[in-house]
Amino acid sequence: VVVILAGTVDPFWVAVPNLDNTVDNITQMALATIADGGTPIVVAPPPVDPYAEDNCPQPAASGLTCPEIRSFMVDLRADLEDLASQNGWAFIDLYTLFGEYLPYVDLYVEGSGPRGGDGIHPNDEGDRVIAQAVLDELAQIVGPPCGDGVDNDGDGEIDFPADPDCDAASDWSEGAAVLECEDGLDNDFDGAIDLDDFGCQGRGDFSE
Repeated sequence: VVVILAGTVDPFWVAVPNLDNTVDNITQMALATIADGGTPIVVAPPPVDPYAEDNCPQPAASGLTCPEIRSFMVDLRADLEDLASQNGWAFIDLYTLFGEYLPYVDLYVEGSGPRGGDGIHPNDEGDRVIAQAVLDELAQIVGPPCGDGVDNDGDGEIDFPADPDCDAASDWSEGAAVLECEDGLDNDFDGAIDLDDFGCQGRGDFSE
Protein backbone atom coordinates (compact mmCIF):
# COMPACT_ATOMS: atom_id res chain seq x y z
CA VAL A 1 0.00 0.00 0.00
CA VAL A 2 1.36 3.43 -0.97
CA VAL A 3 -0.04 6.57 0.65
CA ILE A 4 0.13 9.51 -1.76
CA LEU A 5 -0.32 12.75 0.15
CA ALA A 6 -0.65 15.89 -1.95
CA GLY A 7 1.44 18.83 -0.79
CA THR A 8 0.07 22.00 0.76
CA VAL A 9 3.28 23.71 -0.33
CA ASP A 10 2.48 23.38 -4.05
CA PRO A 11 0.61 26.70 -4.28
CA PHE A 12 3.22 28.37 -2.06
CA TRP A 13 6.51 27.56 -3.69
CA VAL A 14 5.78 26.32 -7.21
CA ALA A 15 6.65 29.16 -9.56
CA VAL A 16 3.44 28.71 -11.58
CA PRO A 17 0.93 26.66 -9.56
CA ASN A 18 -1.15 24.48 -11.84
CA LEU A 19 -3.95 22.35 -10.45
CA ASP A 20 -4.01 20.03 -13.46
CA ASN A 21 -0.27 19.38 -13.18
CA THR A 22 -0.57 18.55 -9.47
CA VAL A 23 -3.43 16.11 -10.08
CA ASP A 24 -1.61 14.58 -13.05
CA ASN A 25 1.52 14.00 -10.96
CA ILE A 26 -0.52 12.22 -8.29
CA THR A 27 -2.27 10.18 -10.98
CA GLN A 28 1.08 9.01 -12.36
CA MET A 29 2.24 8.04 -8.85
CA ALA A 30 -0.92 6.00 -8.31
CA LEU A 31 -0.62 4.27 -11.70
CA ALA A 32 3.04 3.46 -11.01
CA THR A 33 2.00 1.95 -7.66
CA ILE A 34 -0.58 -0.26 -9.36
CA ALA A 35 1.87 -1.28 -12.08
CA ASP A 36 4.21 -2.45 -9.34
CA GLY A 37 1.47 -4.54 -7.75
CA GLY A 38 0.59 -2.06 -5.02
CA THR A 39 -2.54 -0.32 -3.82
CA PRO A 40 -2.62 3.51 -3.82
CA ILE A 41 -4.34 5.68 -1.23
CA VAL A 42 -4.87 9.23 -2.49
CA VAL A 43 -4.86 11.84 0.27
CA ALA A 44 -6.13 15.41 0.09
CA PRO A 45 -3.94 17.63 2.30
CA PRO A 46 -5.24 19.66 5.24
CA PRO A 47 -6.37 23.22 4.59
CA VAL A 48 -4.30 26.28 5.31
CA ASP A 49 -5.18 27.16 8.90
CA PRO A 50 -8.22 29.47 8.58
CA TYR A 51 -7.34 30.99 11.97
CA ALA A 52 -3.81 31.96 10.96
CA GLU A 53 -4.51 34.76 8.53
CA ASP A 54 -1.90 37.00 10.12
CA ASN A 55 0.70 34.24 9.90
CA CYS A 56 -0.18 32.97 6.45
CA PRO A 57 2.98 33.22 4.33
CA GLN A 58 3.01 36.12 1.96
CA PRO A 59 3.30 35.33 -1.75
CA ALA A 60 6.60 33.62 -2.44
CA ALA A 61 7.60 32.01 -5.72
CA SER A 62 3.96 31.33 -6.60
CA GLY A 63 2.83 34.94 -6.25
CA LEU A 64 -0.54 33.79 -4.86
CA THR A 65 -2.23 35.56 -1.97
CA CYS A 66 -3.56 33.68 1.05
CA PRO A 67 -7.18 33.70 -0.22
CA GLU A 68 -5.98 32.38 -3.59
CA ILE A 69 -3.97 29.65 -1.90
CA ARG A 70 -6.98 28.62 0.17
CA SER A 71 -9.09 28.50 -2.99
CA PHE A 72 -6.45 26.32 -4.66
CA MET A 73 -6.63 23.86 -1.77
CA VAL A 74 -10.43 23.66 -1.99
CA ASP A 75 -10.23 22.86 -5.71
CA LEU A 76 -7.41 20.35 -5.13
CA ARG A 77 -9.47 18.46 -2.55
CA ALA A 78 -12.42 18.22 -4.94
CA ASP A 79 -10.28 17.12 -7.89
CA LEU A 80 -8.50 14.43 -5.85
CA GLU A 81 -11.79 13.07 -4.58
CA ASP A 82 -13.05 12.87 -8.17
CA LEU A 83 -9.81 11.20 -9.27
CA ALA A 84 -10.04 8.53 -6.59
CA SER A 85 -13.74 7.94 -7.19
CA GLN A 86 -13.37 7.58 -10.96
CA ASN A 87 -10.56 5.06 -10.60
CA GLY A 88 -11.86 3.14 -7.61
CA TRP A 89 -8.91 4.19 -5.44
CA ALA A 90 -9.01 4.71 -1.68
CA PHE A 91 -9.31 8.36 -0.66
CA ILE A 92 -8.57 10.16 2.61
CA ASP A 93 -9.98 13.67 2.98
CA LEU A 94 -7.70 15.43 5.46
CA TYR A 95 -9.08 18.78 4.31
CA THR A 96 -12.55 18.01 5.65
CA LEU A 97 -11.23 16.04 8.64
CA PHE A 98 -9.13 18.96 9.90
CA GLY A 99 -12.14 21.22 9.48
CA GLU A 100 -14.09 19.03 11.90
CA TYR A 101 -11.47 19.61 14.63
CA LEU A 102 -10.96 23.34 14.07
CA PRO A 103 -11.39 25.66 15.93
CA TYR A 104 -11.75 23.35 18.94
CA VAL A 105 -8.22 21.93 18.70
CA ASP A 106 -5.02 23.61 17.53
CA LEU A 107 -3.58 21.35 14.84
CA TYR A 108 -0.80 23.58 13.51
CA VAL A 109 2.70 24.47 14.69
CA GLU A 110 2.81 27.87 16.33
CA GLY A 111 5.63 30.37 16.81
CA SER A 112 8.71 31.06 14.74
CA GLY A 113 11.13 28.66 13.12
CA PRO A 114 11.18 26.65 9.91
CA ARG A 115 7.83 24.98 10.65
CA GLY A 116 6.17 27.50 12.93
CA GLY A 117 3.33 29.92 12.44
CA ASP A 118 2.79 29.42 8.71
CA GLY A 119 -0.61 27.75 9.00
CA ILE A 120 0.39 24.70 6.97
CA HIS A 121 2.62 22.50 9.15
CA PRO A 122 0.72 20.24 11.59
CA ASN A 123 1.79 19.99 15.22
CA ASP A 124 1.87 16.73 17.19
CA GLU A 125 -1.91 16.66 17.50
CA GLY A 126 -2.29 17.36 13.79
CA ASP A 127 0.15 14.54 13.02
CA ARG A 128 -1.92 12.23 15.23
CA VAL A 129 -5.09 13.09 13.33
CA ILE A 130 -3.34 12.35 10.03
CA ALA A 131 -1.85 9.09 11.30
CA GLN A 132 -5.21 7.89 12.64
CA ALA A 133 -6.93 8.64 9.33
CA VAL A 134 -4.30 6.60 7.50
CA LEU A 135 -4.59 3.74 10.01
CA ASP A 136 -8.36 3.68 9.57
CA GLU A 137 -8.04 3.46 5.79
CA LEU A 138 -5.30 0.83 5.95
CA ALA A 139 -7.52 -1.27 8.19
CA GLN A 140 -10.18 -1.28 5.50
CA ILE A 141 -7.66 -2.43 2.90
CA VAL A 142 -5.52 -5.00 4.71
CA GLY A 143 -8.10 -6.25 7.23
CA PRO A 144 -8.00 -6.68 11.03
CA PRO A 145 -4.48 -7.00 12.53
CA CYS A 146 -5.58 -10.07 14.47
CA GLY A 147 -6.29 -11.96 11.28
CA ASP A 148 -3.80 -10.64 8.73
CA GLY A 149 -0.97 -13.15 9.18
CA VAL A 150 1.44 -10.49 10.46
CA ASP A 151 3.04 -10.01 13.87
CA ASN A 152 1.87 -6.40 14.10
CA ASP A 153 3.10 -5.69 17.62
CA GLY A 154 6.39 -7.60 17.33
CA ASP A 155 5.79 -9.85 20.33
CA GLY A 156 6.47 -13.09 18.45
CA GLU A 157 2.82 -14.12 18.41
CA ILE A 158 0.72 -13.84 15.25
CA ASP A 159 -3.03 -13.25 15.11
CA PHE A 160 -5.80 -14.94 17.06
CA PRO A 161 -5.61 -17.19 19.02
CA ALA A 162 -1.81 -17.14 19.33
CA ASP A 163 -1.53 -13.45 20.31
CA PRO A 164 -3.00 -12.93 23.79
CA ASP A 165 -3.95 -9.34 22.91
CA CYS A 166 -6.36 -10.63 20.25
CA ASP A 167 -9.85 -11.46 21.45
CA ALA A 168 -10.88 -12.70 17.99
CA ALA A 169 -9.58 -12.84 14.43
CA SER A 170 -11.69 -9.73 13.74
CA ASP A 171 -9.98 -7.72 16.53
CA TRP A 172 -8.41 -4.50 15.24
CA SER A 173 -5.44 -4.46 17.62
CA GLU A 174 -2.62 -6.83 18.58
CA GLY A 175 -1.74 -4.39 21.33
CA ALA A 176 0.91 -2.09 19.82
CA ALA A 177 -1.19 0.46 17.96
CA VAL A 178 -2.42 3.53 19.82
CA LEU A 179 -6.14 3.36 19.17
CA GLU A 180 -8.64 6.05 20.11
CA CYS A 181 -10.70 3.64 22.21
CA GLU A 182 -7.75 2.69 24.41
CA ASP A 183 -5.52 5.78 24.47
CA GLY A 184 -6.93 7.50 27.57
CA LEU A 185 -8.01 10.58 25.59
CA ASP A 186 -11.35 12.14 24.75
CA ASN A 187 -10.63 12.11 21.03
CA ASP A 188 -14.05 13.29 19.84
CA PHE A 189 -14.48 15.86 22.65
CA ASP A 190 -17.86 14.54 23.80
CA GLY A 191 -16.85 14.25 27.47
CA ALA A 192 -16.48 10.45 27.38
CA ILE A 193 -13.17 8.58 27.21
CA ASP A 194 -12.40 5.22 25.60
CA LEU A 195 -14.89 2.45 26.51
CA ASP A 196 -17.11 5.01 28.27
CA ASP A 197 -17.63 6.59 24.85
CA PHE A 198 -20.71 5.33 23.00
CA GLY A 199 -18.66 5.36 19.80
CA CYS A 200 -16.38 2.60 21.15
CA GLN A 201 -17.61 -0.94 20.68
CA GLY A 202 -14.40 -2.41 22.06
CA ARG A 203 -10.90 -1.46 23.19
CA GLY A 204 -9.53 -2.24 19.71
CA ASP A 205 -11.73 0.30 17.93
CA PHE A 206 -9.76 2.83 15.91
CA SER A 207 -12.13 5.72 16.44
CA GLU A 208 -14.40 7.17 19.15
